[in-house]
Amino acid sequence: MVQSSWVLLVSLLLFLVIALRENPVELFSWFNEVGNYQPSFWLHITHLGEFLVTAAFLSILITKWPRLLGPTLISIIIAIASVQGLKHIVDAPRPAAILLPGDINVIAPASQATFTANPNTDYEALIDSRSDLATTWDQITRNPNSQEARYWIPRMDGHITKNRFGIAYQKETNELANNIYTGIYQRSSRSFPSGHTATIVCAITLILLHIRSRKLIIALSGIALTVGASRIIVGVHWPIDVAAGGLLGWTTALLGSHLSRYFRLPPGSVFKYLIALLPITIGILLLTRSSLYPQVALFEDILGLTAILVGTYSSLQLSRHS
Repeated sequence: MVQSSWVLLVSLLLFLVIALRENPVELFSWFNEVGNYQPSFWLHITHLGEFLVTAAFLSILITKWPRLLGPTLISIIIAIASVQGLKHIVDAPRPAAILLPGDINVIAPASQATFTANPNTDYEALIDSRSDLATTWDQITRNPNSQEARYWIPRMDGHITKNRFGIAYQKETNELANNIYTGIYQRSSRSFPSGHTATIVCAITLILLHIRSRKLIIALSGIALTVGASRIIVGVHWPIDVAAGGLLGWTTALLGSHLSRYFRLPPGSVFKYLIALLPITIGILLLTRSSLYPQVALFEDILGLTAILVGTYSSLQLSRHS
């Protein structure tokens, strides 16, 4: 039932209109302010749109609704190709690459790095030894309004010298190497569209197409919209990125559902065992990988364990009836 997803579609279109009409920085700041309150909560909410997390929830549902598998697989392929294609074609900078540190609240991992400049290191020579850094330094000094200057000058403690630039660069290099970079996205691009939003909206739209409960439709639509908004709240996407990602996710879900009618999934117990194996596999991946945010590690462990248990239970049920 396409009608069951209209609430979500209308909401996304309305947000798109708002994102196009309003000042992008002001609208971003309005949402981003929310991140000052309960940042750990918003990290968990935004993590619902992470691919493996969303896949875990879907794999659990697929053990009960096997008919979701075909539309899900096709939608995932289309969504990944569309999102990544647009990200590389548009290559839009993220908020952290444009806004000054004091104008953005980026919710980052709790661990912080301490960096002390080495007095025996010639940081100017470090810049001169690399053509890319030398070019960046030239842009900083020639055009204070350039993207590179707006990013690096605040990180140089207000002292626009080659030595300070070298220190700032080395500090961020160390943080990135140790996975404790506090800015999440260094001079980041590929902001448009939001992949997390596309993922969660695609997944929830696939579910909406198979339910009729108005309360459940509103609740699930609300979850999708909240996850999308959280991408702005945690400081990693512009409003237009979220609107576009959501509409892309909705479209790919409908397209995947339509195309799945032309593909027949193999019947029999082997296929059912493969469905049971899906949440087990995803659960193991969740349990064995390193979380981007320490705050969500427990959530990932619980979800991963739940997926494994559901898959195992489904396998046992199949064994009993075979």
